Amino acid sequence: MKKFWKRFAVIVSILCLAVTACALFAACGGNEDTDNGIYTITVVTPEGTGVQGVKMKLCTVDEQGNELTCKLFTTDANGKVVAEMTPDNYHVSLISGIPEDYSATEYMDGVSKLYTKDFTKNAFTITLKQA
Repeated sequence: MKKFWKRFAVIVSILCLAVTACALFAACGGNEDTDNGIYTITVVTPEGTGVQGVKMKLCTVDEQGNELTCKLFTTDANGKVVAEMTPDNYHVSLISGIPEDYSATEYMDGVSKLYTKDFTKNAFTITLKQA
């Protein structure tokens, strides 16, 4: 009977460790939301309307801020870009296509300090300002 209880205690201990490991992984692990390489950027007016036709680029940069590899994107009818790229920290900047009555100087090429590491769940919304 002692062997039974010893085995039982060992089995229960292993199960407890497995459950604890699963709980820790679920709570801390995975980071599926932010490291999957799918970045969503939406450009909207102050009223929240999506802006179609805004051209932007996502680039990797070196330590000095020089662009290394870039991909170009254009917002769709809802003002959205979904960029499927290798997971990395990309610099994001708008190039053109901002309507005449609006501005987004803080996101423009050469000025933007926006990086995908600052996104929440790989998504970011750029709200244009009234010019």
